[in-house]
Amino acid sequence: MTEQEKLVRDFIDIVLIRENRAAAEDYFATDAQIVGLEGVAHSSRFEFLRFLSMIQSQFAFVRFEIMQAICDGTWVSLMGQLVVIERGSTRTSDERFQSSVRIEDGRIVEAHFFTDFINFFESMGRLPPRTLDRCLTGERLRFS
Repeated sequence: MTEQEKLVRDFIDIVLIRENRAAAEDYFATDAQIVGLEGVAHSSRFEFLRFLSMIQSQFAFVRFEIMQAICDGTWVSLMGQLVVIERGSTRTSDERFQSSVRIEDGRIVEAHFFTDFINFFESMGRLPPRTLDRCLTGERLRFS
């Protein structure tokens, strides 16, 4: 395991699973770019922490299983499985994810995260079942 891969694994364990948001400063550069979590990229550690706080107030990360890690210079690419539980209920979501992270001077400076958020929110009861299929067949979902 490379130092870069260990840094990413430690970040997942300490900041996401153990919910030690203060430790994020040890892992992210101040001006880190984070893509794929919301409709717009996050352009600082502060924006990422705001997003993380919003998510962790609703959901707990139960497990991140890294099935494949590929390191190439300053980049680490991960493929894995994550399990999330909704706080205050028993709803869980078991999703695959892919992430590519660039590390410089021992800190994450760029991260791209991709998962099936539509399926995630369907399994949490926040979107109707088969949302993607319904959109692909031309149905217009209406929310009131």
